[in-house]
Amino acid sequence: MKDGRQGGAAVPQRVVIVGPGAIGCRLAAHLSAAGRDVCLLDRDEGRAAVLRRDGVVSGEGAGQARGFPRIEVDPRAAGPAGCVVVCVKAYDTPAAAPGAVAACAPGGVIVSLQNGAGNAEALAGAAGAADRIVCAVTGAGALLTAPGRVTPFAPFRIEAAPLVPGSDAAVRASVMLECAGVDFAVSPDAATLLWGKLVVSAAINALTAIERIRNGELLSRPEARAAAFAAAWEAGAVARAAGVRLPYGDEAAEVERVCAATVGNRSSMLCDVEAGRRTEIGEINGFVVREGRRLGVAVPANEMLLREIGRLVEARP
Repeated sequence: MKDGRQGGAAVPQRVVIVGPGAIGCRLAAHLSAAGRDVCLLDRDEGRAAVLRRDGVVSGEGAGQARGFPRIEVDPRAAGPAGCVVVCVKAYDTPAAAPGAVAACAPGGVIVSLQNGAGNAEALAGAAGAADRIVCAVTGAGALLTAPGRVTPFAPFRIEAAPLVPGSDAAVRASVMLECAGVDFAVSPDAATLLWGKLVVSAAINALTAIERIRNGELLSRPEARAAAFAAAWEAGAVARAAGVRLPYGDEAAEVERVCAATVGNRSSMLCDVEAGRRTEIGEINGFVVREGRRLGVAVPANEMLLREIGRLVEARP
C-alpha cells in the first residue's frame, strides 16, 4: 500500500472519500474500477451495508465505472490514507473535518471537493496545517438515483489548487486521483477556482430548486434565465471587488456552458428541496450576499434567491 514518499517517509496510497453522495460515489466508482485502494466513508451504517453488498456504479454501457471500495463508518478504520477527499455538504464540513483528519496519514493531503465557501479553511483548522489542504472543483454533474448508483453528466474533470500558494499538495493529490474517467488538472490559484465555481452555483442551484427544473431547462425559461445571469454577474462583481480573477471572461456565457453540459442533471439544491433536506444556500448565495455587503457591492438577485429558498425550506412540513 505504500510507494509514495513525503519528507522521507512512506505515504499510504489509499484514497478515502468522505461522503457517499453523487460526486463521492462517482469518484469512488472510477478509482475502484481502476484498481486503486479506495475507501468510502459513510456515517450511516444502514446505507454502508448496502454499499458493501452492491458496490458503487457510475453510468451505464461502455462508459460505466463499477467498483467495490472498502466501506467504513469509523474514520479511524478507513485510513491511513495518503489522500482524503471530502465530498460532504458545506454545512457538514465542521462535523466531518475531524474524521477526515483522523483518516489521513501524517504525510497525506486533504482535498475539499465541495460546493460553497469556507470548506478548505474549516479543514485546515482541524488539520492544523493549511499546506496539506487542496481546494478542488468540478463542473461535472452527477445524480444519485439510489445508494451507490450515479447517473453522470459531462466528463469528470477535477481542477485543484493548494490552499497555500506554492504547496505541492495539489500535485500530490493529482497523482492519487487521476485515473481512467477522471481528468485532473492542477492550478496555482485556489481563489480563482473556488469563485469560478461559486458564481455558477449561485446562478444555477437556487433557481433550479425554486422552479423545480433540470439544469438545461433553465435556459429555456426567459425569466429564470435572466435571474440566473443577474445572480452570476453580481457574484462576479463581488469576486472582482475581493481582488479575485475569475477563470472566464463572461459569467453569463459560463452559466450557459455549464447548463448545456449538464442539461439533464438535477442540481443538488433541487434534490435537497424536494427531499425536505437542508440546502447549501447559506454557503453559496448567502456567502455572496455577506461578501457583497462587506465589500459594498449590491447583490439584489442573490438576496432574492436567498429569501426564496428560505421560504421553501420554512414551508416544508
